[in-house]
Amino acid sequence: MKIVEQKRIFSINFNAIKKGEIFEYDGAYWMKVFNKLKNKYYGVCIADGTIYEDFNFSEKCRVVKAELHILD
Repeated sequence: MKIVEQKRIFSINFNAIKKGEIFEYDGAYWMKVFNKLKNKYYGVCIADGTIYEDFNFSEKCRVVKAELHILD
């Protein structure tokens, strides 16, 4: 897996990040996903697949314009 970062954008709240976008938080890359069964947004760590359920909607994150390449 390789993340090709194109540029970093200013910090915004977790709530303002769109579903499926990659963002940086606490030195790691995450993707915002939605769980339909629980009707809740989560952050999934790109590196290890950890699901973080406790994002506060006001927490500051940095949106990253990037491409995710999955390598065999």
